[in-house]
Amino acid sequence: MKLFNLIVLLIFLGSCTTDSNETKPPINIAIETSWIGYIHVVIAQEKGFFAQHKVNVKLLTAKDGLDTAELYKTRQADGLLNVFPDSIMLNAEGYPTQVVMVIDSSFSADGIVSKPEIKTPQDLAGKTVAFEELNSFSHLFVMKLLEKGGLEEGQFKARTIVASEALEALGQGQVDAAYTYEPTLSQALKAGYHLLAKAGDMPGMITDVLAFHGTTIQQRPDDIKNIVAAILDARNYMQQHPKESLEIFAQFNQATAEEFETGFDGLHYPGLEENYLALQSDGLLFTSGQDIIDFYMAKGQIIQLPDLNTVVNKQFIQDLSKK
Repeated sequence: MKLFNLIVLLIFLGSCTTDSNETKPPINIAIETSWIGYIHVVIAQEKGFFAQHKVNVKLLTAKDGLDTAELYKTRQADGLLNVFPDSIMLNAEGYPTQVVMVIDSSFSADGIVSKPEIKTPQDLAGKTVAFEELNSFSHLFVMKLLEKGGLEEGQFKARTIVASEALEALGQGQVDAAYTYEPTLSQALKAGYHLLAKAGDMPGMITDVLAFHGTTIQQRPDDIKNIVAAILDARNYMQQHPKESLEIFAQFNQATAEEFETGFDGLHYPGLEENYLALQSDGLLFTSGQDIIDFYMAKGQIIQLPDLNTVVNKQFIQDLSKK
């Protein structure tokens, strides 16, 4: 009888464990839907890679990076996909955010487009240039690229415009040049505007990452590792099936695959080995991170020096590299 009771108890405990796993709330990740750099995260959901790694993920869609950040700041999202400078700024603002992997790096999917007659950064002296937010990563991007071309900040007029509205602003004569990204970038070039500078002119300047709130990482580390593993598997699938992957991403956006082809080709999607190197203390995130911090400090956006060792969490990439 005691043996029977013990068996019943073990079965009961086992069923409780299964129910607990199945009823765990999803990990919500905020994502800007139209940014082609996040294609393999969409593939991870649509092709079932998250499910294969036994992790429940819900993608919370947003129209731009500002809305993505708002979902995260209000804790509707446990994590988010964003550009690395924004993760640093979230930490500076008091949101304990940890970057767990590099998602993509831009070469030609981000750029500054200008009126056709403006051929060099010096041609913008005294003219109006737009970026998304004052003292944001897009401000840093524009400033650094124009400086490289011989135009210092203060020699041009600045205006803030959402990147997706850059083409409209150029057409209406509101600005002479503007920061934007795909697919708006390709649309602007087809309309006859000039590509004044691109992300590849300063490699590593625009790097997108996956980051989570510190509390989520502390409470659900196994799920975070499985999310990273699923995205890496989806990235490999995407590399092997680019046409199908573009179709899936286009359907996700209710658009056509052709709209995203140029942007897809203008990005680099690091795998496990490159991620491992990027997250090391002498890797991409630490070297570019210092430039970002210096910019924010000079602008008075942050008053305390962030510790990149608390912003970059290499635990999960390292664990997967050991397998």
